[in-house]
Amino acid sequence: LDPAGRVGAKLGVLDWLELLGNVGRYVRVPTLGELYGSAPLVRGNPALEPESGTTVDLGLRAFGGDPGTGLSGYLDAFAFRRWVRDLVTYRRSFRQLIPFNVGQARVQGIELASELRWREALRAQLAATLMDPRDTSPDRTLDNDILPLHSRLTLMHFVEGALHPTWSGLDRVALGVRVMHRSSRYQDPAGLITIPHQTTVDALLSVLALDESLALRATVENLFDREQWDMIGMALPGRVLFASAEVLLR
Repeated sequence: LDPAGRVGAKLGVLDWLELLGNVGRYVRVPTLGELYGSAPLVRGNPALEPESGTTVDLGLRAFGGDPGTGLSGYLDAFAFRRWVRDLVTYRRSFRQLIPFNVGQARVQGIELASELRWREALRAQLAATLMDPRDTSPDRTLDNDILPLHSRLTLMHFVEGALHPTWSGLDRVALGVRVMHRSSRYQDPAGLITIPHQTTVDALLSVLALDESLALRATVENLFDREQWDMIGMALPGRVLFASAEVLLR
């Protein structure tokens, strides 16, 4: 038995301002890929222990709008801290990545999120996370205590413009641009191998038609074909196109 749960509270300070807090405990069982491997370069470790930890976060949320101008938005600012036992991460051995448990770790930081809307025509979002991830194991033998595979800065900016035509059966046509940035990070516990920072741009198009019974969506990820890596440092494909169509029968 390994219980997990979360308790949160919200306090209205002003009509446009709220104070929010959460305290919780989580448990993460190793995945099948972590236990038995998922690729020739990623070897499994059947001896992994479940990861568990305690989380605390406290923040402010400001929100409001002006019906006259059609502007509305919100701003969230949170500070968080996480104490972890048996954190699952990776290290390199003979050109393979092997998951292992970090005895004790502490992750703390600040997270900001905001959105601004103008009627149904324009939407802009911005999110940023500053993080300080540290290995706090009492038996740590390395000088470096920064946890591997953790970027200390991540940024996301998204802007979308939309039209609502009244002809040809179109209900909504929206075009968006998303910019993602992730700072460099260590790939190994000793801090000898660094995964470079990466910045990518995505383009998103969506069309709703026939009284929203038909939805067409297309996304071009990594529009400028930049180098990028996944969460454990493996190379990802360059420019990729995704498309989908949905039909709602009424």
